[in-house]
Amino acid sequence: MTGVGVLLGLLAVVALLVIGVVLVRRPRTRPLYALAGLFAFGVLAWLASAIASGALDVPGPDRLDGRVAENLCRMAATYCLFVFTFTALPGIASRAAELWHGAVFLLAAIGVVGAAGSVPLPLRDVAAGGVGGQGQAAVVLVSLCADLYFVIAYGTAWWWVARHRRDAGVLRRRALPLSAGLALIVAAALMLATDDVVRWAGAVPPPALSSVAAVLVLVGSTTFVVGLVLVLTRGLVARRRGRRAQTALHRQLEPLWLELNRVFPDDALGPDPTAGRWSRRSRGQWAFHRRVIECRDGLVRLSPFLSTRPGESPSGCDLWRALALAREARVPAGAAKVVAAPDETGLLEEARSMAELARRLRDSAPAGAHAR
Repeated sequence: MTGVGVLLGLLAVVALLVIGVVLVRRPRTRPLYALAGLFAFGVLAWLASAIASGALDVPGPDRLDGRVAENLCRMAATYCLFVFTFTALPGIASRAAELWHGAVFLLAAIGVVGAAGSVPLPLRDVAAGGVGGQGQAAVVLVSLCADLYFVIAYGTAWWWVARHRRDAGVLRRRALPLSAGLALIVAAALMLATDDVVRWAGAVPPPALSSVAAVLVLVGSTTFVVGLVLVLTRGLVARRRGRRAQTALHRQLEPLWLELNRVFPDDALGPDPTAGRWSRRSRGQWAFHRRVIECRDGLVRLSPFLSTRPGESPSGCDLWRALALAREARVPAGAAKVVAAPDETGLLEEARSMAELARRLRDSAPAGAHAR
């Protein structure tokens, strides 16, 4: 076992512990479970490779058992990686595609176990070491099944990411390292599968084939991780900006919301269903949605008292005059009409248009008014 392998294994253990701590705080976050599975199977593959190479002497399993366990754990880690990608980046692949990928994984795992079970006992330790008896079909099938799975898995993932880049122009540049890394890994898996086929035929493959494949795996994995971090970082930044915008709009809507609730108190929604059950972030989102809905309903009931034409944005004085008429329970002069019409669709755009009305209401507030 090389020093690099030991370092990677220790890093995987540390990452697994950190993810476990986060999962205790956020047990409903599905992508974290897939990420935990990725590192857990990575640690198991690291231990299995130590058994297969003879660096770790464990009573019971032989070296071929360790090699089979290493291949299975690497395959399982790959599946967890793609489950994490599917759940963390919605839109790349459907649920059916995820299930199909799991079916391919199960078939490949059955092939690995079946091929290892057919290896004669005298060849088991030799097969794990990769020397002598390499022409035996059963011995080569152990690695061939795993390598073919990597070709299919990473090739399919590359196609999904490439299609997603074509459909989503926003992620086109940021997803380029993701696509390039997958392409390099597919090329490496094809080289390793070719190496297996050559040995299956009884010939000796060129040594450069496996060496180039190892370099491509290293470069491709690094590029893939960098691309995944770039895409996820963009999503996290976008969500953080959205939450900040919601917080600011929630505060800006307060003058309009207060006056509408005083005039139409029956428009107030029920108690917060998230109290004591959801996170502070979820409660903040619910409060923002509640304020927008109550302002929208209040403006619909206030609109007949406005003297403005349909589609015309009222001034602050118009709003105060309409609020006074509605407070006196007078009969509205007209039918309901659109008051805050955003230029674009979406809850944030609607909230911004109502926040502008709240600003006008606050700036034109008469002496002694409640709006602030």
